[in-house]
Amino acid sequence: MVVELKAAQTRLALLFKETGLTMAEAQRVAGNQLDTVETITEFIDIENEARRQLGRLSALYRELFPTRHSKPSSYNRSIYNRAKQIYLNSHHWRRIKDARLELSRYKCEAQMRGCTGKATAVHHLSYVHLGDEALWDLRCVCESCHKKVSMRFKK
Repeated sequence: MVVELKAAQTRLALLFKETGLTMAEAQRVAGNQLDTVETITEFIDIENEARRQLGRLSALYRELFPTRHSKPSSYNRSIYNRAKQIYLNSHHWRRIKDARLELSRYKCEAQMRGCTGKATAVHHLSYVHLGDEALWDLRCVCESCHKKVSMRFKK
């Protein structure tokens, strides 16, 4: 068992070296300590599949959520959520986000109660085009409004 754990930890270290992840980030993403063979193996599988799926995020979204009430497996949802998180940290997304913020002149477009007026976030109206967004599918919002708008659509 100790040999299997050492092998899993070696694979995890190689993944960190390839991707630039840190153990703290990986544990936050995995939601656990990554201290058993099973948790390490599951994390590595999800991370590799998420990175493989990055180029087809919008297609993956349509497969997993064909209707508003679709409930994909927790494994498939983990893959999608991780791929989305990787994308939202990408240079491509930052360019689109900056372009949309400049277009709105950094003004919050939601104007909900508690609005600060200064847009710092960009909200997707739909994830159907994730990875290939058009500016019309995004709204600039302040942090306060972004939390409210996001919660409204999670119900």
